[in-house]
Amino acid sequence: QELLKILDVQFGGRNESEMTPQLKERLRKADVSSIVEPFWSTNYKQVDTVAAKSPPFFRKSNSYFSWISSVCRYLVKRSNENKGSAWGDFFHACRSAIRSQAGIGAAEFLLPLFILDALCFGKKFDEDVIVDEFLHVLSFEGSDSEKVVASHMNLREREKAANVIFTVMDVLRHWLEKEAELRQQPSRGRSKRSNISNSNDDGNLWPATATSKKIECFLKRIPLSSCALAASKVGMRARALQFLEVEGRNRAVLNGGNHKSNDDSKGVSKFLKSHLLDGIDLQLMQTLLGQLNDF
Repeated sequence: QELLKILDVQFGGRNESEMTPQLKERLRKADVSSIVEPFWSTNYKQVDTVAAKSPPFFRKSNSYFSWISSVCRYLVKRSNENKGSAWGDFFHACRSAIRSQAGIGAAEFLLPLFILDALCFGKKFDEDVIVDEFLHVLSFEGSDSEKVVASHMNLREREKAANVIFTVMDVLRHWLEKEAELRQQPSRGRSKRSNISNSNDDGNLWPATATSKKIECFLKRIPLSSCALAASKVGMRARALQFLEVEGRNRAVLNGGNHKSNDDSKGVSKFLKSHLLDGIDLQLMQTLLGQLNDF
């Protein structure tokens, strides 16, 4: 019902007792009118009897569902309390979906949006909480973390938690790349994109440039070496090699101008001269390459 009310306002609705014709038509075209419309007039009200838990979450959770549900509920609470968030009401209306096992798919789908909302509209504390949770999940013996976080999850549950973190990072990186592509489009496309961004007067839309910077800074706080080790520990060997490769390429780009050629490099392969292996865990890479066919 809360979601329907929000959608109705988007279609210009002002009377809470009657749904706008535009929304009715949209529901009819989607062939969900008979299923959704009854919720408009229901007397059911969701009561929040249990308050959202406070961080940290990973060290207290004994299952993947318990962890992701706690994280999402916390981010929904923070967003709803933040008057500067444009999505707080929408996220708050979705809170019941992330409480049960049946809604785990919704929680996984919404998590990147929860995080982006926290990065753009939240405080530095919110970002720190998310980063800490990610690093806790990725913390395994042999990682760069100063202290390995004890976990009550079995390996299968930790695999799910690690995988959702990798997925979130992929989604955020995809958004970042798409925004960069828009900026590289012809001037007409850039002008149109700029007009869309500048047409908002209330400041609630995510500014493209600021959002990109927020995502970049957030991703840099999650070491690829930790991702590679965590992926290897839960059996994602190909994914672990991918993280090591990206880490090597990033280091090569950053240090590209600092490598000087000398006579000792004669006869060395172009791959080694590229310095793509500088600074990465070669022992882990060798182990992973040897285990790729072990299933």
